[in-house]
Amino acid sequence: MKKPKKISNQNKDEFAVSDSQKKAPKKKGSDKIKLLRAYQILQEHSSEDNPMTREMIAGKLAKEGISFERRTFGEDMKLLADWPGVAIEEKKLGRKNAYYVKRRALHDSEIKLLIDAVQEAAFLSEFSTMNIVQKLAAIGGPTVKKRVRENYLPLRTNKRSNDEILDIIETIRKALFDGRQISFIYNDRNIEKELVPRNEGERYLAEPLTLIIDNGRYYVMCYDKEGSDNFKKYRLDRMTEVMEEKKKVSQIALNKRKELPSHISTLFSMYGGVAKNVALRFRKNLAEMIFDAFGEEVECRENKDDQSMADVTVTVSISPTFFSWITNFQGEIMITSPAEVKNDYEAFLKANRRPYEK
Repeated sequence: MKKPKKISNQNKDEFAVSDSQKKAPKKKGSDKIKLLRAYQILQEHSSEDNPMTREMIAGKLAKEGISFERRTFGEDMKLLADWPGVAIEEKKLGRKNAYYVKRRALHDSEIKLLIDAVQEAAFLSEFSTMNIVQKLAAIGGPTVKKRVRENYLPLRTNKRSNDEILDIIETIRKALFDGRQISFIYNDRNIEKELVPRNEGERYLAEPLTLIIDNGRYYVMCYDKEGSDNFKKYRLDRMTEVMEEKKKVSQIALNKRKELPSHISTLFSMYGGVAKNVALRFRKNLAEMIFDAFGEEVECRENKDDQSMADVTVTVSISPTFFSWITNFQGEIMITSPAEVKNDYEAFLKANRRPYEK
C-alpha cells in the first residue's frame, strides 16, 4: 500500500491519513453523516489562516470509521458549500485545494463581547467562567481559540466559589418555561465564608417571573403579594437546594409580570426601597453620570440661577445605595426635593458620621 502523501502544513503529522486509519472499520450509516461531520470538523478546526485539505479532513473522519474518498471529495464539498446557510470557501494550500468556514454563527467581535460579559459575571466561579469562555472561543474556530488562549486574563478576582450556579440557573429557567413555582434555601455568609440559612433553614416558596443580571450579580425576580410593589428579588449565588415545584405560578403573578420592564427601569442598582420621583441638581460636567445611572431618556435642563448647574427629575428606589451614590459626588449632585427624601438623606449622613464622633 502506498504511503500517505506529505502535506505542506505544520500540522501534517496530525492530519495525515495513516495505513491503520485507512483500514479502520467503516461504521454503518457513515455515508449519511459524512458531510455533517466534515462540516463540524471544518467549524472546529479551520479558518482562513488554517484551511484544511482533503487529507486533513479525511484523517479526522477515519478515526471515526468514516471514509472520505478522493474521487467524490470535490463533489461532496461542492454539495456542502451549496447548502443554504453553509459558508465554505476554497483556497490553495501549496498545490492542494483546501477549505475553511468563512461565516460563522457569531462574528469574532460578538464572541469577544460574550467572553467579556462572562468574565464580568461575579456569580460564576473561576472554573465555570473558564469552561464557558473555552466553549465560546471554539465557536470562532482555531484562530479565535488561539487568540483567547494567548490573551486570556482573569480580570475579575471576586468570583464566587459556587460551581452549582449553572444547575440553579437551569432549574429556574425550566420553572419559568413550565410556569411553575420554585422553592429553595436562602443563605447569608458568616465571617468564615460559610453559608448560613435564613429563616432557620425553612424553605422559601416563590413565584418566579424572570432572571436578570445587574452589576455582575444574577437575580430571579419573583411576585410578592405582600410587598409594597409586589416584586421581590433573590440572588442566585445565595440560593441552595433549588427545586421546581408542581404548583403553578398564579394568574395574578403572570399579570404582574407585564409591569416588570417599567418596574426594573425605576430601580437603582437593583437594591430595594420605595420608588419615588426625586429632583436632583448637578454640575453640568456630570451629565454622563446622570445618564449612566438613570438612562438617556431623562430630560435635563439648565439651572436658571447657576449656569454651571442643571436639574433633572428621576424615579429612583429610595435606599442606602442611592444615598451612597449621591455622597460619592461630595455635593456636586444634590437632592432638591421632595423634602422627606432630603430628610432621609440627612439622617443617613448623620448615622454614618455617628461612629466617628465619639
